Amino acid sequence: MEITKNRSLALWLVLLFSCSEKEVRLSENPTQLDKYFPLSEFVLSQIELLDGKEIEKILLLGESQETIIQKLDSVGWRRELDLFIQSDINKASLAGSYKIAEMPDGVVYTRIEGQPGDVQELRVTTEGDRILQVSFTYKKASFFYLSEGAGSLSIDPNTGLLDSYEVIGHQKVWLLSANDMQLKATVRK
Repeated sequence: MEITKNRSLALWLVLLFSCSEKEVRLSENPTQLDKYFPLSEFVLSQIELLDGKEIEKILLLGESQETIIQKLDSVGWRRELDLFIQSDINKASLAGSYKIAEMPDGVVYTRIEGQPGDVQELRVTTEGDRILQVSFTYKKASFFYLSEGAGSLSIDPNTGLLDSYEVIGHQKVWLLSANDMQLKATVRK
């Protein structure tokens, strides 16, 4: 009886440790760890610093133009910059979808033809270790729908804070007229 208990205990310990090793191996997949620029992390860190700041926006929608000045808390900034967060390409499902080109003034990630992803290009412009601008282009299309555009974040090189951003978009749904939109925003000092 004693031998059977020891064998059962030994078998249980072997199974426990073998399961733990498998879990560690799964999480160590190198294609999932910071392969591309972490845009969502970058934007979320900016949101923390922008809490309570004012913004001046000029919105062009078709032929109409509207200027808006508002003070945003972190939730408002999150809504305001959500397109940038959603445009992050540093996702496990996109590992291997982009080629990386190191440049003297930053890095460019370009989607490889036939690979998944709506972001066509993500460009990070730097000066030394400071980020000056992050810009992207996107395109999502089907037989009934086309959505394409671009966005850019400009960072103040002295403070490291978001200084301004711009979003341009074009949407066309089959049988409906196209919608064109442009948003230019400046963080007020």
